[in-house]
Parts: sequence; C-alpha cells; structure tokens
Amino acid sequence: MKKPYLLIITAILYLVLTGCMSLAKDSDVDTIEALKQAVKMNPDNADVHSNLGAAYGESKEAIEAFKQAIKIKPDNADAHANLGEAYHESFMYKEAIEAFKQATRINPDYADAHFGLGVVYGESGKYKEAIDAYKQAIRIII
Repeated sequence: MKKPYLLIITAILYLVLTGCMSLAKDSDVDTIEALKQAVKMNPDNADVHSNLGAAYGESKEAIEAFKQAIKIKPDNADAHANLGEAYHESFMYKEAIEAFKQATRINPDYADAHFGLGVVYGESGKYKEAIDAYKQAIRIII
C-alpha cells in the first residue's frame, strides 16, 4: 500500500528547501516537475493534482489539473474555487461562474468563493449578482 502522506510531506519539503513556497504564475520548472512526479506516483490523490494546478497558475494546464482533482474528489470546494479562478484568468467567465457556484454549494461559508463569484459577475456586467455575491462574502467574514 502506498503511503500518500509521505508523498505529500516529500513535496512540501521539496518546496520549502527550494524556496518555492509561493505556487503562483511564475512557479519554476523544478516545482512543476516535482509535482508531476508526485502525480505519477500517486495519481488518485486529489490534493497532489490541486497542488499541480496551483503551480501552473491560471493556465490551461491548471484547469486540467483542477478538473482531475475534482474528478477524484468531487466535494473539494477548494479545487472548484481554484478552477473558477483559473477559468476567470483565462477569460472563461461562464465556466468560472459555474465553478465558483459549485464551491459555494459544497461550502456555503466559503467567503473567498463568494468573493471570486462577485469578481466574475462584475467583469461580466452582471452587477446585481456581483453585489449579492460580495454581500454574502461580507456576511460570512463578519
């Protein structure tokens, strides 16, 4: 039996030791390669796929990684919200709205997902929906 926690610990240690704690758009190739190896070693681990998506930033590769994480663990609100952000950054607003909505269905108290939904609604010209989403985020935070 594989020990997924050892894989996750190894990936975290790698990130710490290489100074790559920030998994953003400019993630270096070594971080992405390490996470690709982690996916190969444990393809059924949704968290590893989500981490790979975060390392890719907001790109088509990130979208695919987050979709894979969701396929493995459909009730992962973080993966849905991250997918929403990746869609948003790719100007795929309809898909972003659906991903953020799913994150809020899974976790109604997920303020960041409500906020992301507000951002996308606003950029889509749906101002009433944006205000409603922002209000919900504020209610959760306060």
